Amino acid sequence: MIRTISLALFLCVTLPSSSWATTGYEGFHIITSFNVNASKQNNNDTGIHTEETVKIMSTRIGYTLKGGFYLGVIDEAQDTNNGSDTLKTTHKGGSVGISQDGSYIIYHSLTESKTDIDALTSYSGKGSGMDFGHHFQVGDTLSIGAQLSFRTLEFDRAETDGITSKIDVTTHWMRPMITFGLTF
Repeated sequence: MIRTISLALFLCVTLPSSSWATTGYEGFHIITSFNVNASKQNNNDTGIHTEETVKIMSTRIGYTLKGGFYLGVIDEAQDTNNGSDTLKTTHKGGSVGISQDGSYIIYHSLTESKTDIDALTSYSGKGSGMDFGHHFQVGDTLSIGAQLSFRTLEFDRAETDGITSKIDVTTHWMRPMITFGLTF
């Protein structure tokens, strides 16, 4: 984990600034980020074998002003397949950030967050997040890059079979993401 953070910070700080990038200059942007993470665990003593695949797709739509100030919205979806169920998580909110020469730091205020705990129970709440990354221009409007995403989700409501109750659950995650962007 420390290596991933160090690499992301190194890339954001030291990458060449000779080419313009999607989030680095004035314009309207659509940025899509992806992450797929799969894990397996085999316990030969008990005979229990588990698998889990997590897929995340994040879409940011926003505008970067001339001075590098970014303002936009985020819509993020996560599917977790544990072998028997596919559980969904969604986040929506607003974003602000700064960018220069392709490198960016963006803060997200996630005003709506919902996650499935199992087939009958879901949690609702809010959260926040940060994205650190860099984009490389590969065409007139297209760019690709990498980012490190952090999320903190604070759930205060649980719904089970239509019955709502109060809860106090916090979830944190960090993921490297591959990003694609369009600038208009």
